[in-house]
Parts: sequence; C-alpha cells; structure tokens
Amino acid sequence: MEPLIIELTDSTPAVYLDKTSGKFEISGKSLPEEALVFYEPVLNWIRSYLQTPNNSSIFVFRMDYINSASVRSLNDILTLLEKMFLMGYDIRVDWMYNMDDNELRETGEEFSEIFKVPFRLEGYIEN
Repeated sequence: MEPLIIELTDSTPAVYLDKTSGKFEISGKSLPEEALVFYEPVLNWIRSYLQTPNNSSIFVFRMDYINSASVRSLNDILTLLEKMFLMGYDIRVDWMYNMDDNELRETGEEFSEIFKVPFRLEGYIEN
C-alpha cells in the first residue's frame, strides 16, 4: 500500500499516512476552500487501510486551526477509525492541541465523547 503524503500549505494540513512505517498524522491548519475535495484522498486511503490494517495503529491529529467544513471531514475520518476499533483492531487517536487553544482542546474532548475509539488528549506549549 502506497503512502499518502500531502505537503503543508497555508490553508491545508500536512498529511502523512504510511502503513509500512506505521506513521499516521495530520497536522497544521485546516481551512481549505473545499474540505470535502481535500479530504477525499485521505478518506479513500483509510478505507483501503481498513482492508488490511497493522496490528496496532496510532493516528495523530496535531491541528493549529480547524474550520467547520474540516470538522465534518475529520468526523468522517474518525468514523472510519471507530469502525476499525469496533472490528477489534488495536487503534488509538492522539489529539494534540496547543495549551493556549481551548477551542481545539474542546473539539478533541467532544470527539473523544462521540467516538468509541481510545483517545489520548495531550496539550503542548508552542515555542
């Protein structure tokens, strides 16, 4: 399975999904003009990954900003990850947020309450 790597821009996050290395991360600002179009390859990659996932997977979200359209797309991603967890796979979501950003912390808390997948919320201090 080929990795999916999307470079960071001013309006879209970096995406690094690699089954071989076991690294799954989305990080940066997410305010694309068309969130559904931006996230479609991510969703397709995760759908393919669901067919033969690794024994253990940690998906890291380290977002600086998320617009409402992106929240809907992240909801779709988390729905797929929840499906994998309910199928019995060892999976966890690490939600990283800037300690000064209560909105992103609250978004992570809300996601952790909605989805039946283990969540680890961790604040960090921006340098």
